Amino acid sequence: MEISKPYCEKCHSKLLFLGSYSYGFKRILSWQCETCGEEYEIILEKEHTNGCSICACSML
Repeated sequence: MEISKPYCEKCHSKLLFLGSYSYGFKRILSWQCETCGEEYEIILEKEHTNGCSICACSML
């Protein structure tokens, strides 16, 4: 899944990528506006890799 570079909803400037982390079976991408400093998080759903239906299994 490819994500185009997002833009700030307030001032429409480009967002700078701050980093990413996993939370259960979700991938969180952190972004910040290069002009006004507004922060955004984009949440991506991840697939279950071992057939488990309990999302907390990835934290074990």
